[in-house]
Amino acid sequence: MHSHRTNYLSHALASLGVVAFMLGASASPAQAQLGRLKKMAEEAAMKKAGLEKPEQAAKKADEAREDATITVERIDAIVAVLQPLVAAAERKAAAESAEGAYERNKEQVTACLDVFGKAGMMPTGATGEKYAKIVLEIQAKNDRAQKAMQASNFRTAVATTDSAMVMQIESLGIIVNAKCKPYPYKPVAMINVEAQNMEDASSGKMSPSESVGRGSLDVPSSGRGGMSTRLFGRTRERLALYGLLAARAITTNEAGNEGVFTDAERAALDSRKDVIGKMTPVFRSGGLSWKFWGDLKSW
Repeated sequence: MHSHRTNYLSHALASLGVVAFMLGASASPAQAQLGRLKKMAEEAAMKKAGLEKPEQAAKKADEAREDATITVERIDAIVAVLQPLVAAAERKAAAESAEGAYERNKEQVTACLDVFGKAGMMPTGATGEKYAKIVLEIQAKNDRAQKAMQASNFRTAVATTDSAMVMQIESLGIIVNAKCKPYPYKPVAMINVEAQNMEDASSGKMSPSESVGRGSLDVPSSGRGGMSTRLFGRTRERLALYGLLAARAITTNEAGNEGVFTDAERAALDSRKDVIGKMTPVFRSGGLSWKFWGDLKSW
């Protein structure tokens, strides 16, 4: 009987390895924080020491002459760029909200299975037949997940892989005759994030949240509403300050001079208050960060 139990375990662990490999194919997006309006200390030190390059000084002089007034057109240009980042941040927040309970349930079931496994419980003949059927179902699901991956149907691939994982854990419970609660399925919010990350990776690009966190966000000139990169970034930050002030998430003292708007700017911002308000929770939670964006480091 011991040889049968060993055989069951070897099959189970082999299948588990396939599932774990597929689950490991997706990467979680990087953690982001709200960027801040400030000059980099090292740049200030270089300027004070007279080490600033002539081309850098010329560029700053040109930028200083730019009209920095916030207009409706500039707001719309920034909102268009931020939308996919906001959507990614919202997906990530939903996944993180569901992850805690999911991980706790996994740990509880795993601990329960471990207790029965250490007790040396042996499968019966009927249990062995049930296990054999599950193994076939797991193999079918793994085949379906692989075909979905090949067809770039990433959500189906992630969901089916997770389903195979759940069945695999169930089969381990059968082997040791465990009386544990069911192993949890991965929450939909987590599946959505993993699938999106796979889709981004397959197209050769980072996910929006990874792009921001790694400072790789590239806003082409055509998407900057006629603004220089520096002015685009500054206007984006002031947009965030407006939303945070409206939500009473920060004080006027915390917002500083960049949070003071002319009557014309406030009229433009108020006309887009609803869309800015939808993005404000993401600013507040730290779901968007451009503080690592190289073009903002020259401020």
